[in-house]
Amino acid sequence: MRNRQLLINSVYYTIGEVLPRIIGFFLLPVLTRCLTPAEYGINSYTNTVMLFSSAVATLSLNSFLLRNYYKEEGPEAKKKIVGNVFLLMLLTNGLVTGLELLLFPWLLERLDIRIPFHPFFLLAILNSFLDSLSIVPLVIFRIQKNARLFVLVNATKTFFQFVLTFFLLTSLHYGLRGVYLARLYVNIPYSVLFLGIVYRNALFKPYWAQMKKGLLFSLPLLPGMLSYLFIATFDRIVLEKELNLTSLGLYATAATLALALNIVIQGLYRAFEQKIFEKHGTAEYAGVVDTLYRYFLVCLLTGGFLLSIFSREVFLLFTSRQYLEAYKLVPLLVVPVILSGLTTFLATLLLAERRQLVITKATLVSAVITVVGTLILIKVIGVYGAILTSAVAFAVVFWFYLRDLALKNNYIGDLFLLMAVLLVVGLGSMYAELAAVWSIPLKAVLALLYFWGCTRLFRVRLDRLEL
Repeated sequence: MRNRQLLINSVYYTIGEVLPRIIGFFLLPVLTRCLTPAEYGINSYTNTVMLFSSAVATLSLNSFLLRNYYKEEGPEAKKKIVGNVFLLMLLTNGLVTGLELLLFPWLLERLDIRIPFHPFFLLAILNSFLDSLSIVPLVIFRIQKNARLFVLVNATKTFFQFVLTFFLLTSLHYGLRGVYLARLYVNIPYSVLFLGIVYRNALFKPYWAQMKKGLLFSLPLLPGMLSYLFIATFDRIVLEKELNLTSLGLYATAATLALALNIVIQGLYRAFEQKIFEKHGTAEYAGVVDTLYRYFLVCLLTGGFLLSIFSREVFLLFTSRQYLEAYKLVPLLVVPVILSGLTTFLATLLLAERRQLVITKATLVSAVITVVGTLILIKVIGVYGAILTSAVAFAVVFWFYLRDLALKNNYIGDLFLLMAVLLVVGLGSMYAELAAVWSIPLKAVLALLYFWGCTRLFRVRLDRLEL
């Protein structure tokens, strides 16, 4: 049981990522039926702004807590660092929230943004503040290796938001305001729950030296984090200006399917991150990292392969015929998603080694490549230019990270061989449109062979994970 616990936790964390996305998927038809396109655009715009705001407000202090928790000696010291990180995050988030409430009405007017501050931005800011209160409690669940409770809290919160949003839109006809209010009404009781969890697991004795240490750890990460968000969203901004709406819609739909691989990435990352920080500085650290890296590669590549070869079947089952053509973009889009997932794993190793500046430098260089490459290549080869630029940008980050990490093995040759196979088979399946009765069994066999090849190359045995 002990040997399998990491895999079990990975499954739970993956479920925790899957359920909110599934619930959100079922909410999409409700939103598109009850909201006008303009209202839907307002909701999307405010969510994007708050994504950047949250990055500034929380400062990756959750990573600082995970990294340093295991280095504290004794239960009291561990509770003190939880309390100090929570107080510091409360302070930074409160400061950012206050500045937003004060400056946003003026900024919206000056920048000629036609979205009213009241009620939409006001409610979005309040929701962002309350959402941040969940960060430390969710870290506590991970520290305590309580994956089941992590899943339960995430899933129930999303479920209640879905139910309340559905009720406010369809029964009370609140319109767009109902979307924000549903989040707020659920966030309030859950915030009380989160405060209670922190209170039970923390000591609130402000220690300014430790808070300063947290800031020194986190502030160098901020430019890199903002650059990463920029890399992930810039292509949509340019495509909206350069291409017709039909092409943009097909690209966005294919990207949505490719990004489903993030479910695997985040599920494994949440399980592996705490193990990396826990073992850092010990004699077995290098071996643990090597094992986790090999398992991560197998899961990531196999998931990408499945999405690539079964993309047509997914589009046939879940979308209308007018979207079917988008499935041909999925194998290409999977490549930057895989590279992005690898950078997520390696960034955790850099954080464990306190090399935050490497992360910032790599993502800033990648952001420059994203801007230049996207602006030029989209004009030349359309959506393929956006995909190519994204792949190159994440490959540059991956190269920067590998260069600065002294890994036991980097498996770079096997990795790119398997990615090439993924592309060849994935793109090949686009033009071998067999009847479903033959296509699905054949692709299933190919997927099993690919998985077997991954496990052989990376020396992975699921029955012998010992950490």
